[in-house]
Amino acid sequence: MKKTLLLLAMASLFTMAAPAQEVLKEIEKTAKAIKNDTTKDLTTRRVASFKVDAITYLRQKVTPSILTALNSNPQDMKSYNENIKLLNEQALAMYEYVNLYIRRLDDSKKKNRAMVTYFFQQATVENSLFHDTDTEYVLSWFNRPDYLVPFSLDCNWKKALAFMRNVDWSDK
Repeated sequence: MKKTLLLLAMASLFTMAAPAQEVLKEIEKTAKAIKNDTTKDLTTRRVASFKVDAITYLRQKVTPSILTALNSNPQDMKSYNENIKLLNEQALAMYEYVNLYIRRLDDSKKKNRAMVTYFFQQATVENSLFHDTDTEYVLSWFNRPDYLVPFSLDCNWKKALAFMRNVDWSDK
């Protein structure tokens, strides 16, 4: 119930101009709290760490565009708001993507877990948002099979999420 309310609140923020990075900030705050909570199991904390890293990556990539927009014409808030909206939408999609992946893993038969991981993993690589050439950095989680969320940081989370929602999971 609490998660549903949080998601509804976040989604409603998209209907108005984004004066701040509210969705991104809320996801980041929650993920940081879980990441730093030593009473949580290691896997849960690593998932939260991924979410923090993904949000940090998004910010690093989009912040220069925000600053350029503000410096070029401080009165024109259109570019600023578009970039903030991009951050919020991508952060929410990443949050939903990771949670969908964990649900699919839980629902899958044991023998199909590797296939589920492969599909989700590939969707993050094939839906690059920034086309970042620093593959060592963007694939730092992807190349960690010992982590539950082996995804690329350079991902268009909205596209990847839309793709994964259209996969027929009935036989997997």
